[in-house]
Amino acid sequence: MRIRNLSVSQLFYTILIVAALNSCYDPPRNLYKKVWTDEDRSFLVSGLERSFASLEGSIEDLNEEQWYFKVDSASWSIADVPVAQL
Repeated sequence: MRIRNLSVSQLFYTILIVAALNSCYDPPRNLYKKVWTDEDRSFLVSGLERSFASLEGSIEDLNEEQWYFKVDSASWSIADVPVAQL
């Protein structure tokens, strides 16, 4: 008996090899496992918000000279920081 030009022994060995390879495969069990709990997320977000508010408070009263001040030509001023990063 032939199934698609395979003999019974070839079919048997093909199935045996596929089964053996399949038994060796161990898919990740927690592929979509939630990393952070809602409590963790709230804690982290509130920390980021406090940090941003602190940074904002630190620079809001700077005058123009302080805003553009550079220690030397190789350094950066607060004005050089892109707004998107603040």
